[in-house]
Amino acid sequence: MQESDVVRVLLEARIRLTVPIWSIVRESQAVEDIFQEVVLRALRQREQINDEGHLLAWSRTTAKNLAVDWLRQRGKSQVMDGGAMDRIWSISDDQAKGLSDRKDALRRCLKKMPERNREMIQLRYGEGLSCIEVAKQIGASLDAVYKRLSRAHRDLRRCVEGTLHGEVTQ
Repeated sequence: MQESDVVRVLLEARIRLTVPIWSIVRESQAVEDIFQEVVLRALRQREQINDEGHLLAWSRTTAKNLAVDWLRQRGKSQVMDGGAMDRIWSISDDQAKGLSDRKDALRRCLKKMPERNREMIQLRYGEGLSCIEVAKQIGASLDAVYKRLSRAHRDLRRCVEGTLHGEVTQ
């Protein structure tokens, strides 16, 4: 394949590749780094790649392996089982676009959230702490953490749904 064809195909498939990478590593910068590494490796391997279908299959496998390696290098465990991961890697362009839109809406809604709730969400999901660990970290009871997380989930869901449907949210 020509260099320009490799770049074009991978850029067109960017969302389809990066959403599943994110589902493994859960760090935006790592997703970008892994995607760029896939592109570089594809360019180096382009002589062995037969066509677009081969390139996409090769890229999915390479991206998945790089994402899992990224986790291992940081001593992190995989969040989901292999079957769930395989389903994510087989999503369509429309499904990937929907997930990307939802992720963007979630990011916007998190920015609107009160700082205390945003910090708790970061501790629980960004850093992977248990609710007990979050409670200790923020100096609250476990029951209070459960209630605040429940309200935060509800508020985020409403905000994301409103954002996706074009409604103005606070």
